[in-house]
Amino acid sequence: KAFNLYLKSAEQGNSFAQNNLAWCYQYGYGLSEENESEAFKWYLKSAEQENAAAQNNLGLCFEDGIGVEKNEKNAFDWYLRAAKKGNSAAQNNVGRCYEEGLGTRKNQRESFLWYLKSAENGNSDAQNNIAMCYSNGTGIEKNEVDMFKWYLKSAENGNIDAQNNVAVCYTNGTGIEKNPDEAFRWYLKSAEKGNLRAQNNVGWCYGAGFGVERSDTEAFKWYLKAAQDGYADAQYNLGQYYERGTGVDKNLDESNKWFQLWNQNINKK
Repeated sequence: KAFNLYLKSAEQGNSFAQNNLAWCYQYGYGLSEENESEAFKWYLKSAEQENAAAQNNLGLCFEDGIGVEKNEKNAFDWYLRAAKKGNSAAQNNVGRCYEEGLGTRKNQRESFLWYLKSAENGNSDAQNNIAMCYSNGTGIEKNEVDMFKWYLKSAENGNIDAQNNVAVCYTNGTGIEKNPDEAFRWYLKSAEKGNLRAQNNVGWCYGAGFGVERSDTEAFKWYLKAAQDGYADAQYNLGQYYERGTGVDKNLDESNKWFQLWNQNINKK
């Protein structure tokens, strides 16, 4: 039903409906299958009417080759067009382009400034990126206190990578006083939303009794979760747990299986 409404309105020239229709085509919403060519066509129609969200989406199409041949320069140009209109997702993408040299020359200072614009507009990905800039000294002087501040902002906005990063800060006392209880709380928050690194870290917390009562069984459970989804460190940890019989019955076949998966995984990189 929504698809038909979008189609009717899009054909009448409504740029918001055109953008929504393109999204439906891209992800197959209300359709029997995805259609990337149609998605690109409608994003372009909407973008040409100066719809900033569509311009950002068009940038993604050019970057990833969705319904069109990959073209990093075109991707950057469309991101920039949308970013200048205040689209926070596009501002974050422009920052990423400057950081990676995608469609434009690398420029760490420009990268930082665009991430900052986006972060101040409430974009949680950009807030996490700004924190990393402060952590690494990318386009700005290193500052662990500001790094933590932006990780926390992003984490409170629901960004699961930032939630794990906040936990790491509390674990190591980076930019904030060391606090095992807070570290565990943030690891768990991120892990429950599917962050594999955080799931592995929750396993570590249970195994070490860091911020939570020690439980080898719980540690094993969280390592298994992350390992089954392909996280290499967790696969290695699982191999050790099976080898030693920690939190699970000793099983050398299972141990070898997980060590082999870990080995394959790290050799892919």
